[in-house]
Amino acid sequence: MAVRFSRIPVIVALAVTMGFSPPALRAEEPAKTAEKPAEKPEDKTRRLPMPADVTTEQHVSLPERTLKYHVTAGSLPLNNDKGEHKADIFYIAYLLDTGKPAADRPITFAFNGGPGAASAYLHLGALGPRRLEFGNDGDAPSNPAKLVDNPDTWLDFTDLVFIDPVGTGYSSTLSGSDEDGKLYWGVSQDVDSLSNFIVHYLTKTGRMTSPHYLVGESYGGIRGPKIAHHLQTKEGVGINGIVLLSPALSYDFLGNGDLNFLPDMARLPSLAAVVLSAKGPVTPDMLTPVEQYAAADYLVDLIHGRGDPAAADRVADKVGGLIGLDPKLVKQLGGQIGIETYARELHRDQGQITSIYDGTVKGYDAFPHRPTPQFEDPILQGTIAPVTSAMVDYIQGTLGYRIDQPYHLLNYEVNSKWDFNIHGSDLEIPSSVDDLVQSLALDRNMKVLILHGMTDMITPYFATRFIMNHIPAFGDAARLQLKLYPGGHMLYSRDVSRAGLRADAMKLYPGG
Repeated sequence: MAVRFSRIPVIVALAVTMGFSPPALRAEEPAKTAEKPAEKPEDKTRRLPMPADVTTEQHVSLPERTLKYHVTAGSLPLNNDKGEHKADIFYIAYLLDTGKPAADRPITFAFNGGPGAASAYLHLGALGPRRLEFGNDGDAPSNPAKLVDNPDTWLDFTDLVFIDPVGTGYSSTLSGSDEDGKLYWGVSQDVDSLSNFIVHYLTKTGRMTSPHYLVGESYGGIRGPKIAHHLQTKEGVGINGIVLLSPALSYDFLGNGDLNFLPDMARLPSLAAVVLSAKGPVTPDMLTPVEQYAAADYLVDLIHGRGDPAAADRVADKVGGLIGLDPKLVKQLGGQIGIETYARELHRDQGQITSIYDGTVKGYDAFPHRPTPQFEDPILQGTIAPVTSAMVDYIQGTLGYRIDQPYHLLNYEVNSKWDFNIHGSDLEIPSSVDDLVQSLALDRNMKVLILHGMTDMITPYFATRFIMNHIPAFGDAARLQLKLYPGGHMLYSRDVSRAGLRADAMKLYPGG
């Protein structure tokens, strides 16, 4: 799911000089009589042990096929460098009953983003054998949390393991302390812990020789390539393919800044797609002229700034027409349209706001007369209740995994405490582009498929296109592909996009 819960963090590079002084030496003290150490009081904050894994036989009846499979709801421990058990990662794994050795079958590990989001969105929205309808225009938190068989499941061509990073779903540290949370809540820490889980799972289940795939959504665009490169070079696990949905590959293209024009360039085609979608279906070809303008004249005029009145007028007129806003407002904003502003202003005359996750999904503006935007996103906040309810009922009811602790679909604490520094450096902006490039260069067989919804404003597709245009081909340029679909951040909420996603992803797998 989301790259952010409230606002995308603004990454500011600061040079910090840190000093260290050794403790002062003390005179030797006389020996003391040994005393029996006092018994430590019972730690009432410590979490109860995770339940034993539960495996059940299930099936779904789909058009022209019935899938029979084993599904396991369980957990694996995470230990620190001293071998101490510090946390558990909850997962749900689907293994299709084929009658053939499991080691010959592809296995895919899926995770969402946030940071702080559980894998339920990909699980119930796109890949799993059971699906929940959510994320569309008119949906409400009180919608029935009813699962249906998913004809677009990937279980036909790959086994599936859905991973909830520490602090999401039922995954958590044992102590619940901030100190232990720091072991997992950060760019590097997250890669280490999820890679650890994947290796542990593959070893435990005898799947080290299976074809291995990763699927990540949103912040999963940072996770996916970094985990792949880590597994390739540090854990001895090859990755056959990566699928990234609505990914954030580099934070250079996120947020707002008066002198950072890359986010504005990247968002413009998606904002234009929102306006075009009100007139009928949008195709990628329809956005090509907007892309050409965004990467050329628009960017040049933004660089000229307010000191060039003619440039400011050109931007106001052109951008206003493309994205459906009053040119006077566009000029007032200097041609740089933040997504919160756009979400509020596009339908302000109707008292409605549009979701920053999909510009075609609308909701009411709770405070239309306040000077700054302040609203609950109809997709992000609107999906929490039905997805959480469906997931808890499915895990504890259908799968029979009973656990007495809250299920965290979106954990705001994890998001707010995330360490965006990479391996202790506070001078880097989070990016997985180098990891992606290195992985492709290292393994000439690995394939990467990136998918975006055209009306997603929070991780705009044009940022990914811009990045891909600067990645070497490494022999076969078709190994790295970008596909665009109708819809927004959760493009799989559209039936046609979910089916297209399945068809395109299947081509990465053996026999596809």
